Amino acid sequence: MGCSILSSSTRKKKLLKAYSTEKDLKIKRFSVPSPKLISLYNNYASLKCLGSGSFAEVMLCMHRPSKEHRALKIIKKPFPSASFLSEGNPGSEFKIMQVLDHPNIVKFYEIFEDLDFTYLSLEYCKGGTLHTKIKDSLQITDQNLADIMFQVFSAISYIHSKGIVHRDLKTKNLLLMNFEDLMIKIADFGSACFLDSTKKAKGYCGTKLFIAPEVNGESYNEKVDIWSCGMIMYSLVFKEVELCDTSSEESVRVFIEKAIKGSEIFSKNEDISELFMKLLKWNPEERISANEALENKWIKKSSKLWSSTTTMSSTLK
Repeated sequence: MGCSILSSSTRKKKLLKAYSTEKDLKIKRFSVPSPKLISLYNNYASLKCLGSGSFAEVMLCMHRPSKEHRALKIIKKPFPSASFLSEGNPGSEFKIMQVLDHPNIVKFYEIFEDLDFTYLSLEYCKGGTLHTKIKDSLQITDQNLADIMFQVFSAISYIHSKGIVHRDLKTKNLLLMNFEDLMIKIADFGSACFLDSTKKAKGYCGTKLFIAPEVNGESYNEKVDIWSCGMIMYSLVFKEVELCDTSSEESVRVFIEKAIKGSEIFSKNEDISELFMKLLKWNPEERISANEALENKWIKKSSKLWSSTTTMSSTLK
């Protein structure tokens, strides 16, 4: 994330202070009753800042009633009268997250807002980002690569089934539940939007190194997330992301060939390299879906999570 939207931690702590009166809160009356907003302020104690960006800041908080750590995403409003809760804001992060319930997606608990900020209470993932894990210590093998990609594909398949496209998938938005294993949670749905059979997405969203070629065009669909999965796979194998020239199908082909030749994981396993190539098809119509990626031979053979999930599903039938 970029620069902070809030000037100091003192400012943030004041925002979460246990105020005793509605007047002190300066709550603007939206659809949620102000007494509930007061109780929500009282329920959270700020501990430290986890990160900040141009439009939002994330605080680690203690949720007093449950005694659990939660991540409180504090989003600055473009103007005081703006509301995430209004009917005229259908694409808001909160409205997308409240319909999601998947083991590999960060949980959404509740939302509240005051005059200047909207607050999203989210699941806290103490393991940090996959990006940091890759840089620090993660040694990639066939199995843990398959386990990571299985979890990502599973979550993406789920959100696509809900008519949602994430639009900013990258290793910094893949969080780890803890330090001991590689339990992945997809986070940050701030760029996400709803799609349907008659509507495509528009606008330049995402992070340059992970953006699909068609985002530079007039419109696109959920296949932009699949391209991002390919670049996530690349970053896991090479521990960094190289900018791919997406100006033509030929330039993408050259990028893929160079990657396959430059990695033992890709070059020694045709099923892995085949999946990588299908994720990075320049033409989105030729790109595989997340469901199809889950059926890749390598994923099914190497991921322990795939086999355990399949076994569990069979047991429940």
